[in-house]
Amino acid sequence: MERNIIKIDEAGLKDDLKTLIRGTVEDTLNAMLDEEAADLCNAEKHERSEGRRNYRSGHYHRKLLTGAGELDIAVP
Repeated sequence: MERNIIKIDEAGLKDDLKTLIRGTVEDTLNAMLDEEAADLCNAEKHERSEGRRNYRSGHYHRKLLTGAGELDIAVP
């Protein structure tokens, strides 16, 4: 009887999972910050209307150190 042996690269798997988690956390935080800015301004990015008195002027980037690693946060 032939045995198939599967080897798992644990270090590689951990690195891949850490990268996936870091990316997911970064995307989630950036989406939450954009949503909060939209709520505060009562408008989405690039939205223009006659009654609107405020503008969103882009983002600046900051690094945030977390348990998942260093994240690049785009602060509105």
